[in-house]
Amino acid sequence: MCGIAGIVGTRPDGLAGPAAAMAAALVHRGPDGGGAFACPGAHLVHRRLAIIDPEGGRQPLANEDGMVQVVCNGEIYNHRELRAELEGLGHRFATASDCEVPVHAYEEWGDDCVLRLRGMFALAVLDVPRRRLLLARDQLGIKPLFWQAVPGALAFASELNALRQAGLSSWRPDPSAIDLFLRLQYIPSPFTAFQGVQRLAPAHRMTVTFDGVVSGPTRYWDCPYDPSVRPEAAIIEELAATVGDSVRAHLMSDVPFGALLSGGADSAGIVANMAGIMRGGVRTFTVGAPGPGDERAAARSVADHLGTDHLDEEVVPEPLALLPTILDGHGQPFGDDSAIPTWLVARLARRRVKMVLSGDGGDELFAGYGSYTGWLNWLAGRGAPPWRRAARALAARIDPRRFPARRPDAAAWVAMNEVVGVAGRRALWRPGILPGEAELPEGFRLPEAAGTLTPLALAQRIDLRTYLPDCVLAKVDAASMAHGLEVRTPLVDRVVAGLAMGIPSALQRDPDGRGKRLWRATIAARLPAGHLDRPKRGFAAPLARWCDEATASGQEIRRRITDPASPLRDWFEERGISGILGTGTLKQRWLLLVLDQWLHHERKEPAAGLRSATPPA
Repeated sequence: MCGIAGIVGTRPDGLAGPAAAMAAALVHRGPDGGGAFACPGAHLVHRRLAIIDPEGGRQPLANEDGMVQVVCNGEIYNHRELRAELEGLGHRFATASDCEVPVHAYEEWGDDCVLRLRGMFALAVLDVPRRRLLLARDQLGIKPLFWQAVPGALAFASELNALRQAGLSSWRPDPSAIDLFLRLQYIPSPFTAFQGVQRLAPAHRMTVTFDGVVSGPTRYWDCPYDPSVRPEAAIIEELAATVGDSVRAHLMSDVPFGALLSGGADSAGIVANMAGIMRGGVRTFTVGAPGPGDERAAARSVADHLGTDHLDEEVVPEPLALLPTILDGHGQPFGDDSAIPTWLVARLARRRVKMVLSGDGGDELFAGYGSYTGWLNWLAGRGAPPWRRAARALAARIDPRRFPARRPDAAAWVAMNEVVGVAGRRALWRPGILPGEAELPEGFRLPEAAGTLTPLALAQRIDLRTYLPDCVLAKVDAASMAHGLEVRTPLVDRVVAGLAMGIPSALQRDPDGRGKRLWRATIAARLPAGHLDRPKRGFAAPLARWCDEATASGQEIRRRITDPASPLRDWFEERGISGILGTGTLKQRWLLLVLDQWLHHERKEPAAGLRSATPPA
């Protein structure tokens, strides 16, 4: 796990300075050392968190004559198989690092080398003789990669804050991206909060020549959808074997490691697989705050049953104190309030280990979200989704004029899950600032949906391509990298995903609508009796308590949002803000707080970003 950055181009003032500035901004991602490679027209930099081959795996890594160089953030889990194949084809390896494989794979298979890689990665391959750079992101979007092109240069980096240090232009907020943030609580790839700055989407690659010719980005992989018509028992057996193999691959490490353990099925299933493979000795970590959402007792029950070396911590997070740190890790607005407990559990784990496994991805792959039940009920004509409590909030999300029929399409799924609906957003924006509602990116558009996907599979597939990488995994990456901790996700694996998306929708859920039917059957025998019968709880923050105006934090949140000097007033109408405070949801209020905090930060960055808080016309 690392931080990578680089720049190619013909800038007359040179590339070394911008590259060094980006590397300095990535030290927290790679506290164990750094490296660089430069040639006329290109400069690569790398910061390293040493997990595999701590002595020999320093990057950039090169081919035999040094003319192909790679920097890679992540892990290649099938590197041993690919290494053996490449050595059989005559390639000579200089290290035991998994990240040397992409170098020789590129020599052998060109840009299609990324099709052969199984793992989590964001990488850059520099081809010096051809004067070109290949950028690619893993199939499911576990690791991030941002890029920006201007005349004479293209720069890339693992984080927005690092990319900003290249100084290619003045960074200005993008109102269309902010509108997407209000809809979704995150900004989906390829958008970022800044004009002209992009996040490479999952399963995409692109190339750029040293003189600035950009090709792409283009999608190189998509998760297959081929529902398997076979006995349920056979699918359970294959699922157990496939997840077990993935967990085993994710355990490769030359440093101490453990697992994040909540009270849910997904992390418990991963830990159960680890305990079976390792024969004990698994370190597990949990945090919790006193109250009804505290999962520490359930996690402790699993830890005791499996015999792990368990460490939990009671935390009483101060949201207003932690929010600036959380947003700094993302470099742009991010509205998932569970980012705070995720940051806290990453801090706890890093005190003992450098790498952990997690259960992320189980809800998307095995239909665990309650929103899926509400979606199917709505399509069947059984009223509003049950997870929407306030009629006014629901009306702000779904405009009946836009959705006159209950259609199982992507537009309806997105509308049902919007945080601030079209009516609420129209009431917010000041005239003349928002050029128009941004079109949802490619990840939301499923050309095969009309004839092949069931309504449940459609919702899962959209989440797999958008919500999972750009919200769930982005949250985990930012929280873990803030502490120099590597998080691996065995369920978020291209082989596991291919199998999971092939489970017929009728087998994903129990007759009563409960999700994860086959996944629960796969792991039930390894967990404490009754553990999987517990009500589902997400790893969420106590948002109701934080925003309760009877508390100090709730009063402060209202004060910040209503402050006439708030930068929100540069963007939004007073009546729209008042509407959210009066009849909106807690989540809508939280998003306004996030924007207020982020815009205040932008006011303090005149050298690299805004010259004032005034949004673009």
